[in-house]
Amino acid sequence: MNASQISNETVNARYRVLLTIWFVMLVSVGNFFLIAFFVAPKKGFEPEPNAALSITLAVLALAAVALSFVIKNKMLARAQAERSFERARTAYIVAMALSEMAGILGLVAHFAAGERRFFLWFIIAALALLWHKPRRGDLIIAS
Repeated sequence: MNASQISNETVNARYRVLLTIWFVMLVSVGNFFLIAFFVAPKKGFEPEPNAALSITLAVLALAAVALSFVIKNKMLARAQAERSFERARTAYIVAMALSEMAGILGLVAHFAAGERRFFLWFIIAALALLWHKPRRGDLIIAS
């Protein structure tokens, strides 16, 4: 085996690990939705609709998703300039975590604020995560 084959195998292995993390985070957003959909508060403990809290959580969710794109782009550019796979991996993981945050806030909005349109948070989180699917090309450039 020559150095380029080892490097290619290393990139492929690292890519598979990142892809696994991405898939698990996407599944977790689906699980959050299922929890919100099937788990109902006990009678007498239903939260009263709280518009202020719902709006605050919606703004936080949208800000987190928007920030995920900005941070990922800046970190990937730096990773590619420095040829650092670790920075590229960090860029993807931070972006995925911020995207998943929208789903977590949807869960909070449903249970704490009585939000009836909680599914929108999960749609936003899932779309952002789909957009942040790791790209092998980014990892090759950064390696």
